[in-house]
Amino acid sequence: MRIIRINDPEYPFLLRKINNPPKELFLYGKLIDLNQKLVTVIGTSKPTLKGRKETIKIVKQLVKNGYTIVTFITQGVDEIACKTAMENNGKVVVVLPGDISKIKGQKYLKKIKQILEKNGSAITEYSSSKEVLPQNYIEINRILCGLSKSLIIIEAGMTSGTIITAEFALEENREIYTVIGSLKSTKKVGTNFLIKQGAKPIISVLL
Repeated sequence: MRIIRINDPEYPFLLRKINNPPKELFLYGKLIDLNQKLVTVIGTSKPTLKGRKETIKIVKQLVKNGYTIVTFITQGVDEIACKTAMENNGKVVVVLPGDISKIKGQKYLKKIKQILEKNGSAITEYSSSKEVLPQNYIEINRILCGLSKSLIIIEAGMTSGTIITAEFALEENREIYTVIGSLKSTKKVGTNFLIKQGAKPIISVLL
């Protein structure tokens, strides 16, 4: 584990510019340059088959073009994005809602271990002295958005946590990309809404 403080040269300069940036970051695993070609990929925890395929295709192309994938350590789109990046020798940064020692659940701990053993890092603003609180899951959205200049949303419902992340991204003037879907799909309601709000529809997977 390495501590990166806000005045350190390694501290991500995009994150430093947001409202209320973390004073310090706790980085586990591979020391990835947090100032080079990061893109955040997130979405629903229960993607459709089409959404899964979209995630794999987009992440493969991002990795091919040298991007590091930033995402959240959970299931669904986030997990697929992380797995796809690692399978294609890409770099991954997962944002945690607490210190690794405080993360509960063997399923999540196994995922984190796999990431750290490969070409990835885990990052959090919380030290081992702080418990994982429900509000942490909201607060880390500013890190998910702040690390990257672009946010890609594959699928999302209107009341999902993904939309909350998108709201943070809009506040910080980040570029939001999303995938157009059928008006009948509940998993595309959120993404179609974001396009109306100014998000850029993904026609090509090349950013």
